[in-house]
Amino acid sequence: MDLGTTVIGTIFLAFCVVPFVLITQGGKKIEKQLLKKLIALASTKNCTIHKHEVCGELAIGIDNQKKVVFFHNKTQETDIEKTIDLSEIEKCTVLNTSKTIKNKNSSHKAIQKLELVFHPSNKKKPEIALTFFDIEDSSQLSGELQMTEDWSKHINSLLTV
Repeated sequence: MDLGTTVIGTIFLAFCVVPFVLITQGGKKIEKQLLKKLIALASTKNCTIHKHEVCGELAIGIDNQKKVVFFHNKTQETDIEKTIDLSEIEKCTVLNTSKTIKNKNSSHKAIQKLELVFHPSNKKKPEIALTFFDIEDSSQLSGELQMTEDWSKHINSLLTV
């Protein structure tokens, strides 16, 4: 009887653990694919990715020596790739577009769109916005707010050097 209980317990445990292992491996596979696309984008400009971050279906990386930012975002419709030469940029800011939702007793802000905006030194050139989160593409945030703030700080520190 003890052997049967052990076998059933082991099988049950395997059914509980295997889905989490498969999900983790799938996430790592997507991260590797996005990093490969980022590295390929950087190689077209003869750059090397020194720092990168992947969150969901987007990846951002930077060549700290040549001061070039690379961005790849896989949306439902298309893949978006952008390259930003920081020598042409004055500053970088986070644009947090939110909406206030009011209840009877309280109100809170819901983020609608989150972008990293590059302001060019030449005021005649348009700003460049990298969309990290859009409520139309994804229903909830998963680290994009902190990611955009961290990248804004890192990029602005490179711009002051």
